[in-house]
Amino acid sequence: IPLFREIIIMTLICPDCSFRNSEVSFGGTIQERGERITLAFTSEEDLNRQVVKSDSATILIPSIEFEIPSTTQRGKISTVEGVLKTAIESMEQSQPDRLRLG
Repeated sequence: IPLFREIIIMTLICPDCSFRNSEVSFGGTIQERGERITLAFTSEEDLNRQVVKSDSATILIPSIEFEIPSTTQRGKISTVEGVLKTAIESMEQSQPDRLRLG
């Protein structure tokens, strides 16, 4: 995979309930400087692009002022849509706590 050194891909598939999970762990040293990758979305099909998100990657979507900090999602192989769905599910789960705190 370009820009990555050593990676470990872990995939879990449950034969009983069909639950699937894929995670990526990085075995090498973290680069001293990060890499900025910019994607321009021109159609709904672009949400199906496959991405490799590292543990230390932050995802920014300036047009809707949305940020997925590096600490909120582990490294994984997914699609752009999958990364966004994970972020939405995480926000929905913690919404009652945020409302309580005001």
